[in-house]
Amino acid sequence: QNQNVRAKIRQQLQILRDLGLLDFISPGEYSVRN
Repeated sequence: QNQNVRAKIRQQLQILRDLGLLDFISPGEYSVRN
């Protein structure tokens, strides 16, 4: 169950990154663009 939640969160983060709203710093580390 927990793995599924993590996978969904990671998927959402990747979508935001692809939209240019997040910067991908390193695996598991993102920063929000101002």
